[in-house]
Amino acid sequence: MRLRPATLGCLLFLAGCASGTDLPKTIPVTGIVTYKGEPVDEASVSFIPKSGRPATGTTNNLGEFELTTFRQNDGALVGEHQVTIEKMVPKMGSEKDPYAELDSVLPVRYTKPGDSGLVANVSSDSTEFRFELTD
Repeated sequence: MRLRPATLGCLLFLAGCASGTDLPKTIPVTGIVTYKGEPVDEASVSFIPKSGRPATGTTNNLGEFELTTFRQNDGALVGEHQVTIEKMVPKMGSEKDPYAELDSVLPVRYTKPGDSGLVANVSSDSTEFRFELTD
């Protein structure tokens, strides 16, 4: 069986994508989120670089998180990131409605990269972050 050049090119391209060898370097990142001194559980944490794929994670009941960019818990890209943190819950009285409107538990400014005031510089020397949120 003889493959056409276009077919062969596509197969080689897909094989390269599957190997993951072309992925940018990430560094494992962990951290803790507190609000008014208390751990925040089930909050979404995003590290947004100037270019490239953002890293995301979710806090546990102790406010701890690990970030994922390409593979589970692989961390974040090296460099400066704007950070957003968000925790949404159904509006009071509509907890059982799957289509209920949501309210933010945290101040809304933390959900917007330009307004959050949260920045993280990820490097081999800086992999653990603590975010103490206030009103």
